[in-house]
Amino acid sequence: MKINHFYQILNNFLFSLTFYENELFHNYFLAELDAFFIKLYGLTEEELYSILDPQDIFGPDFRGETFRVLKKKEIRQFGKYRTKRLVLEAWKKHNQYGKGEIICTLLK
Repeated sequence: MKINHFYQILNNFLFSLTFYENELFHNYFLAELDAFFIKLYGLTEEELYSILDPQDIFGPDFRGETFRVLKKKEIRQFGKYRTKRLVLEAWKKHNQYGKGEIICTLLK
């Protein structure tokens, strides 16, 4: 019963947002999910950096890229690699809490 109530509140909240606000919430929510699964799999900060942007770990001459199209699109659109920033922020916030705790840092 409580879960249905939560979804109803969340649904009303999402439909009350403008498209821009909904897109921002969507991006933050996806970053939260990424951070949760990264923590669940027990990845280190170095491993996270090597997934998001391997050049951070291996240097600018490293030829491998994981999210090249996303990175270029976001740099063109926002002037920075926003997904990387959002995931790292969410991951760092998740690491402040005890293992196994599910949190939503959007509400903090």
